[in-house]
Amino acid sequence: MQPHLKMSSLWHDDDMWEVELQVHDGYNRFTTKTYIGYNEKNDWITQLKKFATQLYGGLLDLQFGKFGSEYGTGAMLLRFHFLAHQKIHLSIQGQSDFFQFGKKQVAREAKLYFLVEPALLDRFIVDLHALDYTKREEAILWGIGK
Repeated sequence: MQPHLKMSSLWHDDDMWEVELQVHDGYNRFTTKTYIGYNEKNDWITQLKKFATQLYGGLLDLQFGKFGSEYGTGAMLLRFHFLAHQKIHLSIQGQSDFFQFGKKQVAREAKLYFLVEPALLDRFIVDLHALDYTKREEAILWGIGK
């Protein structure tokens, strides 16, 4: 399967969305759910647009949700690393919601990695901008093979 990050809208109200984030690196898959505010989404789009112009190298971290057992849902940290005139290296750290396992609270966690062509990031930015309950229900960032 082709590597990808898929963000799907599950539920929304006037202030926020519940989204499912699914990552597949070509071998492994990790899925979690979290909540994001409308302003957060717009901030991410602005940051991604700026990052996409950094052809001579750049680094961008985007975090969805919060890590830790004190928060109610999962989290995902996306690190975009744009090496000069090359492909974008995407590192993803994910955490599911916490659950009781024996005598302690635990969460599933994963670290996945894949490469992205700059043009595919541009397409994802357009899809992310259109992601809402009236225009589009999912945005996918397609990766490339090794």
